[in-house]
Order: sequence, then structure tokens, then C-alpha cells
Amino acid sequence: FGRRAGHFLLRHQASLQIDDNFKECRALTHFEAPMLTTIGDFNFRYCDALTNFKAPELVLLGDDNFIKCDALTRFEAPELITIGDYNFRACDVLTEVQFGQYQYAVKSADGLLTIIEKSKTVNGIEIHSGYIFNDCNEGVPDLSETFLVEKDGFFAHSKKIEKAMEALEFKRAAKP
Repeated sequence: FGRRAGHFLLRHQASLQIDDNFKECRALTHFEAPMLTTIGDFNFRYCDALTNFKAPELVLLGDDNFIKCDALTRFEAPELITIGDYNFRACDVLTEVQFGQYQYAVKSADGLLTIIEKSKTVNGIEIHSGYIFNDCNEGVPDLSETFLVEKDGFFAHSKKIEKAMEALEFKRAAKP
């Protein structure tokens, strides 16, 4: 493997299957693994400086990976076909992901990764329609239709825009 400050390059074929790899790696900014094919569970958690992840041969991503990676903006895995549960939770600046053949514009809010299809702003409220990304099995993403609304740093999801707006207003009114 090769390393320079903040950058980790894994050049050889490898499989991360041991729990808790790269946990709280505060200095890690970029991770690139051209031959990596499998990532197990509980990896890349609380890597708050990680901005970029690239694994062109990755086909399997287990559960509970990339949790609270506060700086992660891009995730690239063009061969990825199986994604477990609870990945990318609280990655609040993540905007772009490539899962297999699918390239998505995304937003992470309230711990959920939302694929954004359309966006508009009405009366200062950003309204996004799209899908909550649940997981992916054999290349087929499991998605739940949703509306994501946001204003003043508050977010709300729902299948119906009216319910999302009500939840947003409740959160804003209840703020301390």
C-alpha cells in the first residue's frame, strides 16, 4: 500500500472483512483501493476528514459502513452490486455517489441517504422529491419514495409532501 499525509492507497487485491477497520481515522482524507472487492461491516466510521472514497472493483459493501463521515462528499464504486443496511448514516455533506451503474445526486438528512430527483424552493423551504436509499441487492437498489424538505438547518421526510411540511414546522417550532 502507499500512503501520504491523509491519503491511503491500497494497490493490492484485498478484502476488508474484519469489523471496525478505519474507525475514527481523523487524519484520513482520501481512500483509494483499485483492487478492493469486498468491505465487510463496521468500516470507515467517524472518519471526519474523509472527503473521497474510490474503489473501482468493489462489488460488496456490508452493513454499518461510512457512519458520521462528516466531510465525505463523493463515494465511487462503479462495480458495486450489493450494499447492506445502515450505510452512509449522518454523512451530512455527501452529494454524489456511484453505486454500480447508477450515479446519484444525494443528500444525507436525519441519518438517511436520499437520492434527489427534483428540487425547488418555495417560501424559503427547499423541497426535494426522490427516494430514500435503503440497500442494494444484486445491482437492484431498494428505494422508498419520499419528499425531503429543509429550512434553517431542519429536515423532514415523508411519502406525502403535506406530512413532510408538517414535520418540518413542528421541528422548527420545537427547537430550543
